[in-house]
Amino acid sequence: TVQGPRLPLTVPYGPGKGAPVDHQAREVIRVGDQVVELQVKVGRIRLEAENDVMEEVRALCEELFPFPFELKEGLFLRRKATVTDYAKYGPDEMVEDKSIYGMTDPNMTPTAKICESCVDTRE
Repeated sequence: TVQGPRLPLTVPYGPGKGAPVDHQAREVIRVGDQVVELQVKVGRIRLEAENDVMEEVRALCEELFPFPFELKEGLFLRRKATVTDYAKYGPDEMVEDKSIYGMTDPNMTPTAKICESCVDTRE
């Protein structure tokens, strides 16, 4: 998961409410073979791995990141539904893929676009 402050498409409040926001951090990135539009300013990246790959991840981070970073090992992703998850997906027994727990943005409007595989429009 990627965590950080939201990058809204429009100004949410104030005199410019509704005006489009062209934020430089709203980029299209490639993750594996999928192209995704960032909807948050990246502050934290959480990775869940079943095998011990910490040293490989550390080596990749040192190679790719031009800024300081911190790696922590532990259990950080949710295993049980939050109140927002319950409101969105229903009781626990109705949810087939429990890996979605904690991924819901409670502030997201129903009309907000979730980009699963955006087209890379950069030249």
